[in-house]
Amino acid sequence: MEQESQQILQREAFRNDPQSLQEVTTVVDASGNFTTTLRASGATGHAVTCAGTQADNAVRYPHYSKGAEGAISKTVIKCVGTGLPSVDLRVSGIISFAPSNSATNTDVVFQHRGAATATQTVMVNGPEVTWYVPEPSHSTVPSNAGRGTGFWRATSTWFFEVGGKMSTVGTQTVTIWKTI
Repeated sequence: MEQESQQILQREAFRNDPQSLQEVTTVVDASGNFTTTLRASGATGHAVTCAGTQADNAVRYPHYSKGAEGAISKTVIKCVGTGLPSVDLRVSGIISFAPSNSATNTDVVFQHRGAATATQTVMVNGPEVTWYVPEPSHSTVPSNAGRGTGFWRATSTWFFEVGGKMSTVGTQTVTIWKTI
C-alpha cells in the first residue's frame, strides 16, 4: 500500500509552493481516516479542509459497475471552510487485483488494472465531488478494471493545486476480497 502511494506521489511530481502555501495540515485518526487543511499566506480567515464523505473516508471499495461493465472504484471528497469560493483538487488513483480463491490466502501478488488522474474544481461548502478509477470512457467501449475473484485494491492520492503547483493532501488505500 505504501509503495502504491509513493508511486502516485512520484508520478505527480509532488511539490510545495512556499510562496503561496503557508500550511497544509493533515490529521489522521486511529482508523486511518484523515482531514487536511490548506492555509494560504497573507489570507486572513482563509482555511479549507477537504475530506472523505463517509465514515470509511474518501476511497470507496472496488465494486462492479453496470455502466462500466466491470470493476471500478471511486474517490468522493467534500471541502468546507472560509475565504475561498472553490479549490482545485487533483486526484490520482489506481486499482489493482490479486487473484485468490480464498479471503484467507494472503500470499498474493497485485496486478495493476487501471488508473486515472484528474483535476476538478470543488466548491467550498458545496456538494461532494466524485472521481472514478479507471477514468470513465468517452467512447462506446466501457472503461473498467476487469473482473475476477480475489483481492481488489484501490489507492488514491489527492493534492491541492495552487498556482500550478501541487501540495499533497492525503492518500488512502482500501482492499477487499470479492468476486466482481
